Amino acid sequence: MIVNDNSDILLTFSWGNFTHGVSGHLFECIDYYLLLKNHFKVKILIPEKIENIPELIKDKYNLNKNEIKDIFNNLIEIYKPTLVKTNNIFFVDGSYKNFSKCNILAKNKIAFACGDFTILEQNDTHVLLDYRVYDKIPEKSFNYKKKLFLGKYRKNVKKGSKILIYATENCRYTDKELPNQLKLTKKDLPYLGLFDEIDSYFYTPVPRKFDCSSRLIPECKFYNKKIIFDKDVKKYFYEDKGLFFRYLDTKLDFESLFLTYNDEIIDILKEIIN
Repeated sequence: MIVNDNSDILLTFSWGNFTHGVSGHLFECIDYYLLLKNHFKVKILIPEKIENIPELIKDKYNLNKNEIKDIFNNLIEIYKPTLVKTNNIFFVDGSYKNFSKCNILAKNKIAFACGDFTILEQNDTHVLLDYRVYDKIPEKSFNYKKKLFLGKYRKNVKKGSKILIYATENCRYTDKELPNQLKLTKKDLPYLGLFDEIDSYFYTPVPRKFDCSSRLIPECKFYNKKIIFDKDVKKYFYEDKGLFFRYLDTKLDFESLFLTYNDEIIDILKEIIN
């Protein structure tokens, strides 16, 4: 399948031999769409078969009917396209090993860095990354902290009692079992009403020991849910710079993780694409 798009910016996440499923990358596309559509002509490409997207949006966000309609008017759902032709493409997951192999015709490739260190060695993509987290800084890069549009999120979350164990097989796994747990694997997703059911999040580490921009940690802070780190995570907490600075910002500089209508990414993207 071919995507022939005329937007200023096409937001998406990489596709390859695996699928992300319902992950934070879907919501990153929506978060940044809600901001960037006020400054650019923006569309979202979903390169996977994800069911129940309307229900997922209603569960996550506090949006009116016109805002939801606008998202779907600018949503492209094509499973693993063979060719994408657009003006500027923005990969929110930063998986350079995957998207560099795709057939993409675009003036600019833009990406958030996200765990794939290959992206730090290239010069054909504009990379947005937190300079505190990465030891190597690409030539075509911007110092930027990935954020969440928390001001648009659903507020009326109930006080649950379960402990979340998020053990999706694509990047997280644990054999830990806890009383009163809500253990989610990839096959359990999407799971609606997650934050209504939980009281705590038992942090599940990633094997590569680099959790570049956790969403669950700031979301738990936003919804007043506790975060539990066991002794095994504490052993490498300071080694995982992504986790360290994400958690530090959540504790000491939480407002810096809020995406707002005057976010600096607007000027960064204007510099890249103009």
